[in-house]
Amino acid sequence: VLNLLAIFGANKLLGKAVELYGEEVDKLTLDERITISSMGTEMGAIAILFTPTEEIYRQLERLTGKKMPRIFADDDAVYAETYEIDMSTFVPMVARPGHPHDDAPVETVKKTHIDSAFIGSCTNGRLSDLKIAAEMLQGKRVHEDVRLIVTPGTQQILREANKLGYIDIIVDAGGVVSNPTCGACLGGYMGILGDNEVAISTTNRNFVGRMGSRSSQVYLANAAVAAASAVTGLITAPTR
Repeated sequence: VLNLLAIFGANKLLGKAVELYGEEVDKLTLDERITISSMGTEMGAIAILFTPTEEIYRQLERLTGKKMPRIFADDDAVYAETYEIDMSTFVPMVARPGHPHDDAPVETVKKTHIDSAFIGSCTNGRLSDLKIAAEMLQGKRVHEDVRLIVTPGTQQILREANKLGYIDIIVDAGGVVSNPTCGACLGGYMGILGDNEVAISTTNRNFVGRMGSRSSQVYLANAAVAAASAVTGLITAPTR
C-alpha cells in the first residue's frame, strides 16, 4: 500500500471512489485488500473497492455465515480516470516521518536506529500480520535497545494467534503483546514515544506527535520490515 501512496500521494484521489482490478489484484488476500482500503483515506479517496474473486466471496461467506450477493461494476461503467500500474515493480517501502505519503524504498533508510517497533492496529493487526511477525522472530531475540509491542486487531485474532503459537514466539523473542486496542497508534498508551525516540510502525499515520512526543519520529512499514528491524535495532529489509 505504501507503493500506491508513493504513486498517488495525499491528494491525487481526493474525493474519488476508486476501483482496483486486474490479474495481480485478484491475487490479493482479504487481509491485504482490507489494509489497502484502510489506507485509502491517506490518499484522499472516499473509498477503495476491489473486484471480488470467488475465493474472496467464499471467505466472506465463511466469516459471516451468509450467502453474499455477487456485485460487480457494470460492463459499460464509465470512469473519470484510469491508471495502469505495474505491481511487479513494487518493493518493500517505508513512509518517512511526518507524512504517510512521503514514501521511499526500505533500502534508502536502512540502518536508521530505532527505539520502538509497533506491529498491530486496525491497519496491520490481522492474523496474517502476526504470522509474518512470528516467522521473522522465530529463534531470534528483539534487540536490547528496542521495545517491540504487538497489538492484535481483535480478540478473535488474539485467540487464534495464541492457539497457533504466534504469541509464544513473539513473547519468547522479547516482544510484548497487548490486548486489542488502538493503544500506541494514536499516542494513547502502551508504547507512547518519548522525546527524540524513533519508531517503526505498521499503523496508518505518522504525523508529528501522533504516537507521543512531538520530537519523536515514526516510520511506517509492513509487519515483515517492522519485525526484522526489531531484531537488528535498525530499519532493515526482511530477508525472507
